[in-house]
Amino acid sequence: MSVTIMVSFYLPSPHRARVRTGLLELAQRVLNDQNCLRFDIHTGTDDPGQFILFHRWETRRDWQTFLNSEALHTFQDLFEDGVTDLVIKELTPHFTPSIGSPVQVR
Repeated sequence: MSVTIMVSFYLPSPHRARVRTGLLELAQRVLNDQNCLRFDIHTGTDDPGQFILFHRWETRRDWQTFLNSEALHTFQDLFEDGVTDLVIKELTPHFTPSIGSPVQVR
């Protein structure tokens, strides 16, 4: 069964551009090299310092593998620049709509 990870954090202004670039690089690397089905990056409309990420993994094991990956460890250095209010949640999907397909409830 797939697993969705929600990551939320706040980042002060001076570091946002560097972290945003790093997140885009991480997303591309993870989507190409690992069993990540989706990697969404959002920022607050009213507060661009608020970041919310959603990752969807084929399995929980894939997510756990990512936690120990070089890709994540390389990116973690960016978080040394003032990230606050970090929250990481592991979510189990119960409703995954897709265009043109019948609704799937799990």
